[in-house]
Amino acid sequence: MEYFGLEDVKIRIFGDAAIVQTRNPYRTKDGVTGESRYSDVKRNGCWQAISAQIRVFLPKPPNRYIPVVTQLIHVGPEALPVLQ
Repeated sequence: MEYFGLEDVKIRIFGDAAIVQTRNPYRTKDGVTGESRYSDVKRNGCWQAISAQIRVFLPKPPNRYIPVVTQLIHVGPEALPVLQ
């Protein structure tokens, strides 16, 4: 792990219990980036995980745009077959 941040930390205390929520951006040594989010609760002196989410941000694919050339040709009524 090259970087593991600790951001958006929210701590709420309810008497003898507490909830901690955090967002953790990260970057691996291979350059892969992502983010994790955690919610933990402390009850009866013990911490317990109540929610965890880990996301990996995939690199953008290369631009696959292929220009399309179109040509508009004006065809007058004389070029259309006459229906009888």
